[in-house]
Amino acid sequence: MNKTEEKALTRNKMIEAAIVEFGLHGYEGASTNQICAGASISKGLLYHYFKSKENLFEETLRYCMEDFHRAEQDACCGKLAGIDYLAAVYGLHIAFFAAHPYHYQLIAQFVTSGALSENNQALRRCREEIWQYGLKALSRFLDNISLKPETDRKQAMEVLIVLIGSIQRKYISAVQQNGLAVKDAQQQFKRELRDTLGLICRGIAA
Repeated sequence: MNKTEEKALTRNKMIEAAIVEFGLHGYEGASTNQICAGASISKGLLYHYFKSKENLFEETLRYCMEDFHRAEQDACCGKLAGIDYLAAVYGLHIAFFAAHPYHYQLIAQFVTSGALSENNQALRRCREEIWQYGLKALSRFLDNISLKPETDRKQAMEVLIVLIGSIQRKYISAVQQNGLAVKDAQQQFKRELRDTLGLICRGIAA
C-alpha cells in the first residue's frame, strides 16, 4: 500500500467512526474523543485531516450522501412512471437506510435541524441538494399529471414531499426498530403511497 492509499484508508476510517458518533448523538452531542477511539487514532491526527469538528461533520455528511447516490445509480428506476416510479425511488431509500442506519440518523438530524448550516455555506449547499433531490422525483411524477389551473405546482410539491417523507420514515422505523423485512416494508409503503396519492391527486388533477 502506497502513502496515498494509506492516507485515504485512514481518512475513511475516521469518517466511518464519525458516521456512527454523529448518527447516534447529532452534531452538538457528538464527541471527537469517541470518534478518535472508534477510529483508533489520536486527536492530533484527526485535526491534521480535518480542520475542525464542523469540517469533519461536513465531510462525513458528504460521504454519506455519496454512498446514497452510488446506491441509487445501481438501481433501475428510469423506465418506470407514475406511482410505480415514486414507489421504486422511495423504496430504494428504505432499503438503503435499513442497511445504513447511522447514515439515516445523521442525514435526518441534519435536515430537521437548521442551526448548523446557517453560517456554513458548504452545509447550506448540502441542505439544498437534499431538498432538490426530493423535489426532482416529485417533479417527474407531476409532469405526467394535468393539474387544475388553480393548483400551485410548487406548493403541491412541497406538501407532497413532506407527506411522502412522513410515510417513508414510518417504514424505515418499522424495519430498523420492529424488524419488518425490507421487501415487506417496500410493498406496504407502495400500497400506502398509492392510496394517499390517489386521494391527493383527485384534489389537484384536472
